[in-house]
Amino acid sequence: MTTKQLLTYIFLKYAMFAALIYVTISSVQRDGWDFFPILFVFLATRDFVQGSRLVQVYYKIKKNYKV
Repeated sequence: MTTKQLLTYIFLKYAMFAALIYVTISSVQRDGWDFFPILFVFLATRDFVQGSRLVQVYYKIKKNYKV
């Protein structure tokens, strides 16, 4: 996996996080807390954590190439 592919994947993870949070907020405002908003929050949290871990990996790779 190249660094460009890794950055694209990180961007997609954070974009999915933002989209799921937006859908969750609009759904909760319309219908209240139901099964789907809870599922969306779980998936958004998962995407955020995976994106953050990939950022850590990216910086470790970047640091090792400079040495």
